[in-house]
Amino acid sequence: MAIADLCGFSQAFERELSRARALQYPLCAVCVELGQTAGDEVVSRVEDVLSASARATDVATRSSDREFVVLLPETNAEGAEILARRLYATLREALWVPGAAPVHVGIASFSPDMNGISLLDAARAASAHARDEGNSTVHVSSR
Repeated sequence: MAIADLCGFSQAFERELSRARALQYPLCAVCVELGQTAGDEVVSRVEDVLSASARATDVATRSSDREFVVLLPETNAEGAEILARRLYATLREALWVPGAAPVHVGIASFSPDMNGISLLDAARAASAHARDEGNSTVHVSSR
């Protein structure tokens, strides 16, 4: 899987939200936030890890200078946590150097009362919670 541009991600995101609502299947979002010290080489490594780690049905994008979002269709919270922890471990290994930028991963599950913005906001809030918990960690939204 390649990292989608924001337009391609937005289209896939709307399509998957519609499918999740209509077919009532699970959908999760994972937010990967890099620390302040993340440079271009780190961002490139993250893109490589996401491309290599994601399933063919997953959609990922770089949403800001230090943030990536991965959409996990047909994945419940437990499955998303397993995938996110694997991804986190792979990222930590790929980025390990003295003084490496911390990696914070947040996970949120779609529910029928949510819209796309609230799903992404919940994943970002979980990532912020992970950042507040310590140097590098994974946090699952309780929403």
